Amino acid sequence: MKQILIIVVLLFSTPLILAQDNPIIETLDSLFDSGQFEKLQKLTEQELQKDSTNYTFLFYSAHSFYEQGYYQEAYDQFTRTILMYPDSGILYNNRGRLLLEVREFQAAYDDYNIELKLAQDDQSRKSALLNISAVQLSVRDYENAAVTLEKAYKIDSSDTGILINLASAYSDLGKKRDAIKYLERAIQLDPDFYPSISNLGFIYLELEEYSQALNYFDIVLTKFGNNSFTLNNRGYAKHKLGDNTGALQDIDQSLQIDPINSYAYRNRALVYLQLGKINEACEDLYRANANDFTIMYGDEVNQLIDLHCK
Repeated sequence: MKQILIIVVLLFSTPLILAQDNPIIETLDSLFDSGQFEKLQKLTEQELQKDSTNYTFLFYSAHSFYEQGYYQEAYDQFTRTILMYPDSGILYNNRGRLLLEVREFQAAYDDYNIELKLAQDDQSRKSALLNISAVQLSVRDYENAAVTLEKAYKIDSSDTGILINLASAYSDLGKKRDAIKYLERAIQLDPDFYPSISNLGFIYLELEEYSQALNYFDIVLTKFGNNSFTLNNRGYAKHKLGDNTGALQDIDQSLQIDPINSYAYRNRALVYLQLGKINEACEDLYRANANDFTIMYGDEVNQLIDLHCK
């Protein structure tokens, strides 16, 4: 994942067909809300033996698998449910999110487009467009992402998710000042939504205005606590400002939280190279590639390996 955060909208709604006097629904809701997904899975399995086509039981069953990391089982259950209820945009939304998470980008894109076609109101259309843009941003199709997001922006110009994704698209199209404008608007609308502040720091990082970037990363980490992406980005800013000790502390902590972040290995390798620690740098460059850096971001790590590690 790129070190700027992309917003995806997950729609979660119990269907209107539920009977209000069904006590099992309250139990399912409670198990889901409290994170008891193994119990949720077992209960939905029991209920599906009695009623194998019940939308709610199927829906919760799929989510119980998803939340436990059983992605294939979750996908299969969402797909079975879609075959029974092909007009439910929420099902395509949820399966699309799963597919996006496992990097099945085309399949996610297809699901989100069906979600858009099924949308009955502006809120649903906006959510589908935002999700389509998330796929486009993930595959670096920035021009089409901007087009998609402008459509969503016409529906709701005060949605922070739209503003954040617009900023990401315009940033990668080289329109950094436009990106800053959208992020400042997002912060104005919701000053407690940390991705807006973190992404603004990242834009200044791209502009090589490292002190400004560091300021925003400090705000995020002080106000909202540690997260791997902001720690990694702040570490890179410190590195560029000459504070390699602080950079290593931040990037090490980032990797403790998220040990498969290929960009963090790339950043730490750059610090090691500046410190003359070639062996450590090469180890991190190989780790970056082992975690799909080249697939996600291009050939930079391979070039560094050719230059320093052979």
